[in-house]
Amino acid sequence: MEENIFKWLRLNRTEETVSRREGKTVKVKKPYSTTKLAQELHISQSTVDKAENDISLSLSTVKAYHNYFHVPYSTLLGEMDILDTNNLKINEELGLSNNSISSIKELSPIALAMLDVFIGKGKDTEAFLYSLANITFSIRNCLKRNGNNKNDIEYQDMRKKAANLFMDYMHLFSFEDFRKTLQQIEKQQNELEKQLENQMNAEMIKYLEDFNNSNAREEYEQDLKNWQ
Repeated sequence: MEENIFKWLRLNRTEETVSRREGKTVKVKKPYSTTKLAQELHISQSTVDKAENDISLSLSTVKAYHNYFHVPYSTLLGEMDILDTNNLKINEELGLSNNSISSIKELSPIALAMLDVFIGKGKDTEAFLYSLANITFSIRNCLKRNGNNKNDIEYQDMRKKAANLFMDYMHLFSFEDFRKTLQQIEKQQNELEKQLENQMNAEMIKYLEDFNNSNAREEYEQDLKNWQ
């Protein structure tokens, strides 16, 4: 991200103001000024200026931005970029990283639908992910202890635990859960293909109408006679 992250955050935070245009009073949205943001963060305007000009910041300043914008410290410290406003809004609500948000957006409709089913079990999903994280952490420590020996008995036991955990979670789902999802996707794809076909037909009809009503048809017929 070439633009300074602190400045980017300010410019993407807007406030509604009243303005006069052509003798009328209208409401307009404009980006926060450095003064306005300083007031919101309870810091000085000079501190905001330093942040936006890549001047070294104190931990308390970074924390103020983190608490107000709900942006990860890794982003504020330049380790990760949030590239668009939509991702930022999702990050504020769910705490997902920019990479995770972008990866989800890039999933195919089928993969996205499967993910929707897979994480839709509420507390069971939370318990599964928590247990999976613990097993993953244990496996990593095990490999460190045994010199990355994947034939180690302890490592093999942990792999079995991970597999059993996954299978236990999958037993919460029925074939019907996935079948309905796939049917919905197929219906959406069919509707989209039909819309595209209708659009192409409409464009072709318009093209032929324009062709018949233009000099191009006469020129084409003349060229055809000359060729014959």
